[in-house]
Amino acid sequence: MGVKVFVKTPFGATPVEEDFQLKTALKKFKKQCNREGVTKDFRRHEFFEKPSDRKRRDKARRLINIKKAQKEREEQG
Repeated sequence: MGVKVFVKTPFGATPVEEDFQLKTALKKFKKQCNREGVTKDFRRHEFFEKPSDRKRRDKARRLINIKKAQKEREEQG
C-alpha cells in the first residue's frame, strides 16, 4: 500500500496516493471542485452583481424554463 500525500486546498486537503502522477492529481482536484460547486461559486462572486440585476436574471431564467416546459408538453400531447 502506497503512502498517502495530501494536496492542500483552500477548502481542505485532498488525499493523493504517492504513485499518482501530477496530471492525475490535478484531474482529481478539478473533479472534486466541480462536484462541490467551487468553480461555479467563484464565477458567481467574481464581480459584484446588484440584487435587482440578479432578480432580473433569475426571472428571465424562470421564463425560459416555463417556455421550454410548455413546448415539451405541446410536442407530447
